[in-house]
Amino acid sequence: MSEAYSDSLSTGDLWWQFLLYLMVLLFVLALCWWVTRLIARRGLESQFNQSRYLNVLDRMQLAPGRTLYLVSLAGKIMLLGQGEKEISFLTEISEEDLVRYLEENPLQDLDSAGMTFLKNLQDTLGKMRR
Repeated sequence: MSEAYSDSLSTGDLWWQFLLYLMVLLFVLALCWWVTRLIARRGLESQFNQSRYLNVLDRMQLAPGRTLYLVSLAGKIMLLGQGEKEISFLTEISEEDLVRYLEENPLQDLDSAGMTFLKNLQDTLGKMRR
């Protein structure tokens, strides 16, 4: 009986079986990593849109631990700066000044990041006026 068992599982077959299990394990690990990233990304996106009255229009990371936020609250648009341990009010931007700026600086003159920012801002202002 031991001869039949040794004939059916040669050393080469065992290596192929080992490689198959290793590939399946690596595939499962990669799938878990991808799903975790997807869930984390969606969680971060929804974190900024949970309030009915406060809306983060856009954000821009300047450096690690330094971020600018453009926030809408009660019809006002504010620019906030976040440091490593604090958030500071920088300025308030009136809607009229913002509309004037957008009219004087067409979107095609900007790079892609600036164009995306201003396009999102225009869309948000359009929604706020309704």
